Amino acid sequence: MAALGAGAIAGYLVHRDRRKRFEIALEGRLRTEKFISELSVSLINVSADQIDQEVIRALERIQSVMSIEHCVLFTYSLRAEALVITHEADDPPRPPLSQINGSKFPWVLSHLTEKGTVRLNDTSQDLPLDALAERAACIELGVRSALIIPLRMTDAEVRGVAYATTRDARQWSDDLASSLQLIGDVLLSSLSAKQAETALRHTETSMTLAAESAMLGFWRWYPDENRSWLTDQARAIYGFEKDTRGTHADYLKRIHPEDRAAALTRFARAIKVDENFEHEYRLLFPDDDIRWVVVRARLVRKPNGRLQEIVGVSIDVTKDREQELRMHRQHEEMARLGRVAVLGEMTASLAHELNQPLTAIVTNASAARRFMNRDNPDPEMMNDLLQDITTAGQRAGEIIRGIRSMVKPGGAGREALDVNSLISEVLSLMKTDIMAKSSSVDLDLAPQLPQVHAIAVQVQQVLMNLLMNALEAMQHLPATSRRLTVSSSSPSGEAVHISVRDLGTGLPTDVPTRRLFDQFFSTKPDGMGMGLAIARSIVEGHGGTLEASDHPEGGAKFTIILPVRKFAPPSSRPA
Repeated sequence: MAALGAGAIAGYLVHRDRRKRFEIALEGRLRTEKFISELSVSLINVSADQIDQEVIRALERIQSVMSIEHCVLFTYSLRAEALVITHEADDPPRPPLSQINGSKFPWVLSHLTEKGTVRLNDTSQDLPLDALAERAACIELGVRSALIIPLRMTDAEVRGVAYATTRDARQWSDDLASSLQLIGDVLLSSLSAKQAETALRHTETSMTLAAESAMLGFWRWYPDENRSWLTDQARAIYGFEKDTRGTHADYLKRIHPEDRAAALTRFARAIKVDENFEHEYRLLFPDDDIRWVVVRARLVRKPNGRLQEIVGVSIDVTKDREQELRMHRQHEEMARLGRVAVLGEMTASLAHELNQPLTAIVTNASAARRFMNRDNPDPEMMNDLLQDITTAGQRAGEIIRGIRSMVKPGGAGREALDVNSLISEVLSLMKTDIMAKSSSVDLDLAPQLPQVHAIAVQVQQVLMNLLMNALEAMQHLPATSRRLTVSSSSPSGEAVHISVRDLGTGLPTDVPTRRLFDQFFSTKPDGMGMGLAIARSIVEGHGGTLEASDHPEGGAKFTIILPVRKFAPPSSRPA
């Protein structure tokens, strides 16, 4: 009986002791949960600019309530391998952990990133033998035990919380470690939320500033409620007071009457086909002031497909359109000045090019009068003179029509030309001039040349100009030596070359070759300096080039290079 009584008493005492420990543990857990709850509540309404100080105060409370000397939040950068203590309770009697760096804890940081929580109940016993840096650091800082918990891990960094004791070693039980991790999560979540709030506020401020600088006005329209929300900038664009809450119709009235129908049609189509809306139109204000805006909008629909709202932005582009208008006026003025310049060039061209046929007309008419005064005039000779006068008159008309075609759009009058035939026609027209200059012409024409696409009278005009220059360049030579050569070729098949070579003194040596084609530059005492300039302009207008060079055997050589006519391939579509 005594033994049974002793056993019962012993069992009771064990049970009471277990219950006591359970009650103590429960009381500690409830106290911890209450502390965490109060901590969470205290951080909810803290403003973003005060969150850092509030977190530090929370760490100080953890020190007091949990009897932990060091409580810190840290960030470890994986790429830079840098440890930064972001928040630490301020307690001057103890050395701050913020003065340490990652190089003192290589084993801890490696374990943290690879395996997770580091739990050191007694740093003198729990640290492995190869953790030499940690052993030295713990002795230096007086750390007896430590609990380091990773809270957030990414590819770039680890954010966590660390607890350390310096007076006594601490047993970091599972329950305690779980509670301390929860406390760290609360602190970090509050920091992250406030940081996100601050970043959002900064972004909104930046966007507002950028929107105002770019004259952007944001707005929303709710069709079911027939109401709108606008930013101040949007109200300013549409010319409404700051607190105005207008209907959709109020804003439609601002659209210029001439643009309203097109804007409404475009808007209705966007709603019908469910696409984004973009349109540009003018706004007309009561004082007749006009403003240009570009509107972009996106449709937002409810789950049932009904239109919920339209979100958009209006951009004031008035300055851009006014600048475009000024540039358009400048272009018109430049075009007018260009027409004046063309008129001047046409006048000079007419004076230069008509000189030859008019001279031929006057010369032949004078010769005809002399033949008429003879006793027995030769009818055949008279007929030839009259024919030459007729040809020169027709030539003058062709020159005038050719110069007029130079200023017509679209290359009026262009046709497929056979270069050799064109050369023959020009030599026939200049027969009298060649005879008058006591000169002769040698031809070196390549057979079966590809055709060029050009205005015949203009190419004739260029060729005649080169021939006249060649004839004049040989006037100092004896008549028997005045020979010029006209040749044609197509070396590559991509262009046709027409060359005129004389036996004169060649190009001037004291003047760059390019200057020969400048307007009003001439090597002749009585020259106008327009012939070669006009010739180059005509050739370049046909997509070709006009070149000048000295011939190796003497004299000068001018070459017209015209691109070969390109024929479009036949259409593959059925007739």
